[in-house]
Amino acid sequence: MHTLNKELAAERYAAEWIDAADWYRTHAIEAYHNPDFVLQHLDHPVVSQKLNAEFNTSTVERTRMFEALSYGDPSFLLTTPGPSLSGVLLEVLGNQWQQDMFVEHVQQQTARTFFAVTEPEKGSDAGNLLTTLSDGTALNGRKLLVGNGALGSIGTVLFKSGQKMLGLGAVMLPPDALKQSNVHRQVLDMYALRGAQLSYLEFKNLTIEDEFILGAHLNPIERGMMGLLKTFHKFRPAVSSMAIGHAQALLDYFKINPDQSNDSLQLRLKARQSEVDAAREINRRSAHQADKDPLKGGLVSHAKQLATVSLEYIVNDIFELIDSSVLLESVWLQKSLTDAFGYEYMEGTSHIHFKNIYNAYKRKEILH
Repeated sequence: MHTLNKELAAERYAAEWIDAADWYRTHAIEAYHNPDFVLQHLDHPVVSQKLNAEFNTSTVERTRMFEALSYGDPSFLLTTPGPSLSGVLLEVLGNQWQQDMFVEHVQQQTARTFFAVTEPEKGSDAGNLLTTLSDGTALNGRKLLVGNGALGSIGTVLFKSGQKMLGLGAVMLPPDALKQSNVHRQVLDMYALRGAQLSYLEFKNLTIEDEFILGAHLNPIERGMMGLLKTFHKFRPAVSSMAIGHAQALLDYFKINPDQSNDSLQLRLKARQSEVDAAREINRRSAHQADKDPLKGGLVSHAKQLATVSLEYIVNDIFELIDSSVLLESVWLQKSLTDAFGYEYMEGTSHIHFKNIYNAYKRKEILH
């Protein structure tokens, strides 16, 4: 098993997160084979440290934390309890009672959560969702590729209540609702980033009490697409930081194990380090912008696309220049190279982000 070098990690990550990253790395393979491994260690201080730090935090701080923990192991990070995207959505759309109820449940139950947008027929096109809240009370629809969707004890679901963009809305599903017979949840088979435990969800006339409809105290524009965009823009830098931490872990692996590479690979990875550093800086700026003005998403998309391709370039270099025998010797390296291609599909694929970047340039947003 490849262990984390704390001295090397300390060159880029805050001391408060290095022990957590080390714990993630130590148990990365166990968590890969059993994504519920973390449930056996809910009393571990690392679990509560990450969970509590996610509440009432800035985008900048969340980004720093997620990069350090992904440096440890991104797949393990995805298995851990915490508010995740639903927590950000509650910050944006929730009233005080809803926020308090959500926070209390996640903290007291050390709970995993889910955020359900993507659908089998419509993908992540939030403006054309087929999931509906009929008559304001009955939730019907299907969701696909929902992280921890079958396992989270509380979560949020996006729906449409009309044909116009103002019909976009969200509900919070508490534990009692998820236990109903007209809710079907199933974990999907996965090979990369298995900790996400992507799931299929189906709701058939699930009664939603008014108190669990998010954004009712806001005007239709604020609780619709505007609220969703704020949520994505505030959370995407954390996903970008996961790819950056993952990339840094691979670069550092070959610094620690130079005997497993060659001159060509070492030279190539040295150049890639500069690209990862640039992606980190752009992502840091995007996080600051998301905290300052979460409706501006051009720089956020720029950072996400840079982080994803920076990691994929590193992986392609390794596959091209490494001796195949090295892969047979390191299970951690095998897993890390496999996991690397999952980020393209997290929080928007590249073509979506290129479109966002183009539109941001048209609006004359600063993207560097």
